[in-house]
Amino acid sequence: MHFQKFSLDSLILDPDFIKWAKSPIKEDGSRWIEWASLSAENKRIVEEAREIILELARDEDTPVQQELAELWSRISASNEAFDGQQTRSPRIGLLGMIKTWQRVAAVVTAFLCVSILAFLFLNRDIEWETTYGQNKKIILPDGSVVVLNSNSSVSYPSKWEDESPREVWLKGEGFFSVTHKSNSQRFVVHTDDLDVQVLGTKFNVNTRRGKTRVILNSGKVKLFLQKEQSRVVEMRPGDLVDFSATQARLLKRAVKASNYSSWVENKLVFEESTLKEVAQVLEDSYGFKITFTDPELAKLSFTGTIDSGNVDLLFTILRKTFNLSIIKAEEKITIQKSSQ
Repeated sequence: MHFQKFSLDSLILDPDFIKWAKSPIKEDGSRWIEWASLSAENKRIVEEAREIILELARDEDTPVQQELAELWSRISASNEAFDGQQTRSPRIGLLGMIKTWQRVAAVVTAFLCVSILAFLFLNRDIEWETTYGQNKKIILPDGSVVVLNSNSSVSYPSKWEDESPREVWLKGEGFFSVTHKSNSQRFVVHTDDLDVQVLGTKFNVNTRRGKTRVILNSGKVKLFLQKEQSRVVEMRPGDLVDFSATQARLLKRAVKASNYSSWVENKLVFEESTLKEVAQVLEDSYGFKITFTDPELAKLSFTGTIDSGNVDLLFTILRKTFNLSIIKAEEKITIQKSSQ
């Protein structure tokens, strides 16, 4: 038996196929069923043609559906003219249908884009950052407070769900005062080296110079090392922990915690700090590039408290205390032994 070869557009525009597609029980569709049984490709063409016709014939509840219904009428009229005259090309109706589907696709795409943008806007991360010599106090969504030290940044979701941990990501240095939640919701600070997990407490986190330093002022803290999640370090008030994931070295010791968060009150507190440590604080907070002409000078120990807004006073004290010559050239500072 010889079968006619059908294409997708010829089936869509065939009046008898349209009637059968819409009423398969009432109308005879044996020739298309037999043709579809010859190959998987034939079956696919018949199924796609039926889906398109049924989609066009759906209830006309929206402006888009009304437009499709009108298109259906035009296709039917085109087929009647085709049967009577055999002169008009059915591809004109098919082209119109394709253009309509393109308009529908454009509307759907625009709606999806607006929905996605709205979702991203409402759920975007908030980020704060500071420049050299600048501190910033930030109120987090739960009422907790973070004070950012100079040259630092913190980011967090604009909204925290009650069932999920309160999470922030820190670069640089920040002092956290975390509000305890009645449901004991965890608060987590993420750094490159470790995660700081608390319920409600006050602590300082410094992520500079290839390591993370955590100093606990009050409450209780658990540290989860990024590369060793099974290893948990618990801290008590007054504990300082230094950890570098790249060096895999952890140091824990007792300190006077308030000294390490004195910058929050615009003070620089040094207690038996080496001049190298003093220089590191000045580099991190103010962007200076400090060099010592003699490595032994960097080992000298200094104790003192200075207003963080008066760095020149600190240089004057260091100069007189250790008989130093401090040479400034813009942001570069050279410290050497005075010849006087």
